[in-house]
Parts: sequence; C-alpha cells; structure tokens
Amino acid sequence: MHKTAACAHCNLMRDEESGKYGLGLGVLSLAAPLLANLDPRIAARSLMEKLNEDTEETAALALWNGESAIVVYQIASPHQVKHTASIGTQYRLWESSSVRVILAHLSSAEVKELIKTGKIIVPERSDVDDLLVDLRAILKEGFAVNDGGTTPEEFGVSAPIFDTQGKIISCIVVSTPRTRVEHRSFRTLLIKSVQDAATGVTKRLGKSSD
Repeated sequence: MHKTAACAHCNLMRDEESGKYGLGLGVLSLAAPLLANLDPRIAARSLMEKLNEDTEETAALALWNGESAIVVYQIASPHQVKHTASIGTQYRLWESSSVRVILAHLSSAEVKELIKTGKIIVPERSDVDDLLVDLRAILKEGFAVNDGGTTPEEFGVSAPIFDTQGKIISCIVVSTPRTRVEHRSFRTLLIKSVQDAATGVTKRLGKSSD
C-alpha cells in the first residue's frame, strides 16, 4: 500500500515508498477545472488497495456511462471463495448496489427515463414511485446494499464518487459471499470501509467534502 505525507508549507504530498513528490490537495483544489478529466482509476488505486486489505474482500471501481455502471478496475479478494467481475462488465440491474447508488444521485426524471427505455432493468411489476422512495433512502444513507438481490450468494456495498462539480461519476463496490456477512460487525466494517474509500477518491478528484 502506498503512503503519502503532506507538506503543510508547500502543499506537496510525498510518496514514502518512492520518495517522489506531487501536488497536495490544497493546490489541486485551486485547479479544480483542470481535474475534470483526471482518471478516477489513478485516484482510487491506493484507497482501493487499503479497502481490499482492511476487508479482505473484492474491491471494484465502476464508472457511470449514462446508462450502466461499468467495472474498470478491480482488486480481488485473497479468499479462495470470492466474488469478482471481469473488467468491462456492465451493471444495469436495479438490484445491483452500484446501479442504485448512482441512480440515487440523479433526478427523478432521469431515473424514470432510464427505466422507461429499459436501460435500467427493474423487477417485474415494480412501482416506479416505490423505487424512487428507495433511492431517496440511499441518498440519505450515503451507500447502497445488494443483499442477495442479483445472485442469492452475493453481498455487495457501493458508495458514490463525485467530480469537481459534485456530479456523480462512479462508485466503489466491495463484494463478498453472503455467508461471510453473518455478523453485523463485519457488515458495518464493509459499509464504513467502502464509504471512506469513495470519499477519499472524491477528495483526490478535487471536490472538498461538504
């Protein structure tokens, strides 16, 4: 895991392993307009490594392309039994935590259009108003959970990542077999760890926390 140290006087960050310096968050925040195209994979890498180490579960980064969440980076769990997804996998099912955590930050009109056009696949006979209520709860909590919704044996948690303007662009997901989430303490760890990682990526992309 890469470690960095901040220099308070010069707004620099030093990588303790390589000894190299880079611009600190103070300077980067002043250049917010230039950060719009910063690759989230670069910003997320070390934070996802920590997430993987802390939970020993699969950590993935999914980018939103306007109609699906696409896995672009992943660190697999060291356990023999684990949940992984191929790079390029697109999530469009409502039950997916990555899909719902992103939809929660879109307007109701956008969500309804995605459902109407079939770009986001919802359970049969779903009431759209009820789905919107679920999204408002996710927005308030700051994370979404997939507890066996996509496959009976999977448990996943997703937290949002925003760009410099506060627009949702991606999310971090941690996935594990449901059999390993028997104790509430581990569930709590997964939720906190993925939220911390996502918040860290957002800050690295240049958006200060509210």
